Amino acid sequence: MKIVAPPIMRILPVAPTRVVTPAAQPLLNADLHNSGTSPQQVSRFAAALIQHRRILIQRDLIASNNALQSRAVKLGELYQLLMTDQDTGLDNAARVLRKKLMQDDSSSDLKQVLDYTDGDAAKAHVVLQAARKQAEADGEMGEHVVLTQQLKQLRRKYGPRARAGINSAKAFARPNIDNKRRVALRNLYSVAVSGQPNITGLIEALLGEQQEAGQFNIDLRDMRTAIADDLSAMTPSASHEQLRTLMHGLNTARHVTTLLKGCEHLLGRMRNKNPDLTVDPPAFLKHLLTLTANGMNVNQTLQLTQHIGGKQLKHQLAFLNGLRPMLLQLPILLWRDMKSRQTALSNLLILMAELTTQEQKQLYGGLV
Repeated sequence: MKIVAPPIMRILPVAPTRVVTPAAQPLLNADLHNSGTSPQQVSRFAAALIQHRRILIQRDLIASNNALQSRAVKLGELYQLLMTDQDTGLDNAARVLRKKLMQDDSSSDLKQVLDYTDGDAAKAHVVLQAARKQAEADGEMGEHVVLTQQLKQLRRKYGPRARAGINSAKAFARPNIDNKRRVALRNLYSVAVSGQPNITGLIEALLGEQQEAGQFNIDLRDMRTAIADDLSAMTPSASHEQLRTLMHGLNTARHVTTLLKGCEHLLGRMRNKNPDLTVDPPAFLKHLLTLTANGMNVNQTLQLTQHIGGKQLKHQLAFLNGLRPMLLQLPILLWRDMKSRQTALSNLLILMAELTTQEQKQLYGGLV
């Protein structure tokens, strides 16, 4: 079988393909077409942003106004805690103060402000704040500047006393206390925290304020509550160490209640021996604390003994025999120091021995 080769195919040259590149489009149009956003959509989006910003601004203004109103309400509530029977409200007090300062031409005199609030630095601080807000609301910017300067001056000179009055206002606002006593207690507290803690002086002052049985305990409780409120305040009126020292002293002062009952019992016995005795228990304990704070020398003790016991030596000795257990129970904190306590007790024994000797001489002289 004969195999025949296939015919040779002719290969024709291939012409190169021409690539046509489209003309470049503007970039903005390309972006818009790619993102699918039209100029109208961009305009609407910008308008929405502006509207959203306006809403946020209005919301901030409303929040700011609410905050101002809240502060004004709190200021009014605080003033109610500081009010006396003669006060008519914060708004009226602020307007009267502004008028008074303008009439007296003493807008820069802080003394006039304190005189208006009866020396109450806390009340002066609150009224000045209200007066300053009124002046700003009335468009009296010059007056507003002057009142602001007075407020700064008050904080600089009487800051601790003002803070003490504000921080303790709630503690002394119990409904069953009259305004006179409330003011007295607030003043005592302000003095106590504005200087060095003087527990004995504070207790003596509280005893001096007692007008009925059991009142000392109530006042002591209010004082401790005031210190607790002051300690928890954002801006305490004194250092935490000073306030804690004062709190410790008042906790110790609870023993004074027992001493007060002891004074009542001792004076009751002595009235049977000395009918001319008229001193009351709080005054007696107050005087006794003064003596112990000063060391209680022999002459001072003798004067007290003669006043309570009368002229008869046996009655004076009876008083000293009742006084010594009370002095032994007196807390160390109420003495000047440990040495003065030992000296006072020794002087008491010396005086008792001297009076006993005199009594024996009188007795032997009568027998002779």
